[in-house]
Amino acid sequence: IDPSGINTVQDLIDLVAGASTPDGRNLGVRASLVEGSLVIGSVRPHTTLSISDAGGGTSALALGFAGVGEAKDVFRLLEEAATAVDERDTDTLNEMIRSFTDAIERTAGMRGAYGARARQVLQVGENLANQNVDLTIRLSDVEDADLARAAVELAKSEAVYNASLATGTRLLSLSLFNYIR
Repeated sequence: IDPSGINTVQDLIDLVAGASTPDGRNLGVRASLVEGSLVIGSVRPHTTLSISDAGGGTSALALGFAGVGEAKDVFRLLEEAATAVDERDTDTLNEMIRSFTDAIERTAGMRGAYGARARQVLQVGENLANQNVDLTIRLSDVEDADLARAAVELAKSEAVYNASLATGTRLLSLSLFNYIR
């Protein structure tokens, strides 16, 4: 993806959503803006999406996407911090503290976002469970109807229906001559 023509977040979303391989196949990537955050993911189930800069660029890093080996990668920070401790490099350690603070803040933000999504998933699950209970109760009401009571109600309904038909037939068979007699 060439980000040179991007001027707005929507431009980036459109560029990512329309991305394709060199042979023209769609990458199957979706991008959207959710609650002020850019969300990029795969539209294909059971796939992993990796974002990194090509050719030593820094666009992905500047947008907050940290790939393997980039400065914002926590494991890379741990390796660099261990090296700085071994070398007793206090300047690098102070820089590492700032980087770890940033990583902790990002992690807390991600935990919050995932926590909110997990809560939504749980609510949907609870709603589905409640609907399942309601449908089970309705099904039980239909399947467990009292057969004797249902037969009596049916007989009453048939009697009323037949009486209505008979009355209607008699009324329709009357004519002006029947009234004159």
